[in-house]
Order: sequence, then C-alpha cells, then structure tokens
Amino acid sequence: MKRAYFCVIQAIILFSLSFESIQAQQLYYQQPDGKILNIEGFSQFKSNMLARLRQMNPDFSILDEGLQEVRRSPDSVIYAFQLKLGTAKPATDKNSTLPSKLRVGDTFPAMRLQKLNGDWIDLQQLKGKPSLLNFWFAKCAPCIEEMPALGRIKSSFGDRIQFISVTYESSVTVKEFLTRHPFPFLHIPEAQALIDQIGVRGYPVNVFLDRQLIVRKIENGIPTEWKSDKDIKAGDGEEFKKYLERLLN
Repeated sequence: MKRAYFCVIQAIILFSLSFESIQAQQLYYQQPDGKILNIEGFSQFKSNMLARLRQMNPDFSILDEGLQEVRRSPDSVIYAFQLKLGTAKPATDKNSTLPSKLRVGDTFPAMRLQKLNGDWIDLQQLKGKPSLLNFWFAKCAPCIEEMPALGRIKSSFGDRIQFISVTYESSVTVKEFLTRHPFPFLHIPEAQALIDQIGVRGYPVNVFLDRQLIVRKIENGIPTEWKSDKDIKAGDGEEFKKYLERLLN
C-alpha cells in the first residue's frame, strides 16, 4: 500500500476573539515549549520548517493545520492543531521520495562495487548478517544531520549488523567530506549504477536487509524531532535500532 510521507507537529494556538482582536487580526501561537509567537513569528516558524524539508523534497508544503477547539472564554479561544506537512498530492510511483524500483520483499540487487579504500565488494558478500544501507550525498543537509545518530546505532550493534554508506559522489569528495563529518560506515562511492538500478530519487534513503538480502524496510531519514523553529534536528534513531534488533532475532 502506498502512503504519503509527512511530518506532524503538535502545538497550541491561542488567540483572542474579542471584537478589537478580530478587527486587528491579532493571532498568537504557542509552541510546545510554551513560547508564544505572533503571526509574523509563526510564519517564520513554518518557513523554517519548510526550508529544511524542501532540501529533501522541493514539493513539500503545509497540507493542513488540523484546528480543534479545546477551550473558549469570553475573550479568547484556544485551538489545538496538528500541522501536517507533505507533498501536495498523495504519494505515487511518480512523486514518492522512496526508490521507484525497489520494494519490501525484493531481493537486493547483486552488484560488484568498489569501496572507498579501493578494494572491491560483491553485494552477495553481505549475506549472513542483516544490513543497513544508507544512501546520501555530500550537500544533503538531512543526510548530514542523521549521521551522528547512525554512527551511534552502529556502535551499539558492533559487528552483528553490516552498515554500508552508498553515494554517487567521487572518492575524493567522500574522503574530504569525512574529514569534516565522521561517519563510521563502510563507504561505497561512485555508485551511480546501483542508485539508478533501484531508482533512488530523494535523500537520505535507508534500506534494511535481512540475512538473505531480502528488503524488509525502506525509510527516508531517521524521524525528525521538531522542538522549535530554531531547533529542528534528526531524532535519536530508536525506531531504527528496534527494527535492527528484530532482524537479528
């Protein structure tokens, strides 16, 4: 079943319904941390979120604010809302950010690729252990933001799971990138042929394989934590860790 990829942000909108407030259109928005924003501040809050998401998919927009009245007084009404961001159309094979030629249940393609150190690897060699393949590129902000969490996940599993990073970037670019952004995966650069074969069309992409190289899960990035307009960051990766534990059982 195809499903849209979206983010949900919960907060409280507080505004006055007095005659003067209605005339002046004075609306106030309360963030989850309690901070109150005026209309200009809230507009900036939404713009910042969209700017970050559009680095991954330029079609993201605000689809719905999901207003629900939770309290009314003579001079004010409090609304809860769920701010849903996503693509303007339901996800289809044409506009999905997930790989277009790879589905859960498929066997991952066999291919011989060169590692960053110059050695070669046949993807069939991954058989025997579960694997997490991360697809990224050097100027992808969401890719970079999730790398520390991915690194911690790798440390927690040791050699029980294989962690592979795949990119179309050149070896030179990847080596320079790693001097600034430590990323302790096994790196496969210049992998455009594999990327084209599975139809990667948005980044990051994380593909979970079982011991037999069967695709068991495909995700974009680690679920994002939205705390405020200036504190939008990759999550801790607990959902990824739980799924990898399942692959080990």
